[in-house]
Amino acid sequence: DCENEKLTQLRLGHSFQTDVARFKIPILHAIDGESYAQALSFIYAFLEGISNAMGIERNDIDGILELNLDLRSYDILIYDNVPGGAGHVKRLVNRDAIISSLRAALSKVSQNCCDENTSCYNCLRNYYNQAYHSRLKRVYAKEILEMLLNDLSYVHGN
Repeated sequence: DCENEKLTQLRLGHSFQTDVARFKIPILHAIDGESYAQALSFIYAFLEGISNAMGIERNDIDGILELNLDLRSYDILIYDNVPGGAGHVKRLVNRDAIISSLRAALSKVSQNCCDENTSCYNCLRNYYNQAYHSRLKRVYAKEILEMLLNDLSYVHGN
């Protein structure tokens, strides 16, 4: 028997200082639920690409989407998932590191591991993003990565 008549909500969590990099990507349109799924698919592919290209333990970096009202798109915030920062995000200041991460991400989502209109644990899914598994699609990430890499090579002549 419990005599308590009042319930209060309690949130468990913590905050810590770490390194953060913001990527403004106008092609990640914020129009509807489908565009949110595209942005989610892209961010998880990009995180996998960063991890693979830079030899970073995948759990040591993470990211979130932030709505950019001025551009009507999603910004990508990548952060070191280690209190105080491990310096991984600082390496993303280098243009070549970003391009190699995007290429590694494209390679990851271009493999024939599952139907491209879904995702699996070999491409985009992991334990930490399981709330979004039904929204993650390889084809979304692949399309955005190809557009970004084409734009970067056109702009910089690589």
